[in-house]
Amino acid sequence: MGQDRLNYIFRRGAHEIFEIFASLLGVRSAFFTTQDIPIYSGSRLPMCDYCRMLRQDMGMETPCHQQDVQAIDRAKKTDSMVAYSCHGGMQEMAMPIRFETKIIGYAIVGQFRNSHQHTSPYATQWQKKFSNNDLQKKYEQSPVLSNEKIEGLKKLFSHSIRSIEAESMIVLRDYDLISPLIDQINRHPEQNISIEKASKIIGRSKSTINRLFKTMTGYPFRQYQIHTRLEKAKQKMADHPHLPATQIAEQLGFDDSLYFSRLFKKHTGVSSSVYRAGLSIKKQSD
Repeated sequence: MGQDRLNYIFRRGAHEIFEIFASLLGVRSAFFTTQDIPIYSGSRLPMCDYCRMLRQDMGMETPCHQQDVQAIDRAKKTDSMVAYSCHGGMQEMAMPIRFETKIIGYAIVGQFRNSHQHTSPYATQWQKKFSNNDLQKKYEQSPVLSNEKIEGLKKLFSHSIRSIEAESMIVLRDYDLISPLIDQINRHPEQNISIEKASKIIGRSKSTINRLFKTMTGYPFRQYQIHTRLEKAKQKMADHPHLPATQIAEQLGFDDSLYFSRLFKKHTGVSSSVYRAGLSIKKQSD
């Protein structure tokens, strides 16, 4: 049952997206696995008081849960965001999140009301049962958004989830395995680590290493090393304007300066001399 909890990790960017929904809009955002296990909630916001009273005091736990499940099922079938108004008069949105091609869970944003909805559907029933207006008061205190803002939230929510997927902000816990390799490449870019050696270091196959690097960094193992070297080269050119490109290439483990020049131009779109000239102009303008 807890398999997804063990297998998937939100990276910092995904956490920040959930935090933005929570802090700016005051709405609850959360991620649930396909087994309905909560993994993350923006700002750790609890269930709103109004919804808690409906579920616990009015015994609405089952119908509330059933509505969430139905919305998630619709989102899964359409592979898109589903917005709905619950039986308690609160607005919610659900959207599936994919890791590669697999749906691994669902993001939910909600527990806010439309500005045109002023009265809880259960206000009268609560009054009869408890002889007070506490439920209605909590309903009025819940986050409220206009129709225009709700439409904007729908678009923002959908784009944000697609960004989480596109930017690989959810990763497998196995990615922790390649952290030592990434650290070593960044600390010693001049070292040419073969994929065979990398395989022995972390005890995984070459294909697994390439897959993990590709998903986590956007580059297969070998290409990630080259990318890191070229980024270091750009930094060295900025820090040491008079250091010859051939010397930079040598310091970064390139035996062939012509090969380095070709890679650098492919990486930046310009030759190293043109790149340096651009740095010089920028420095003068600053």
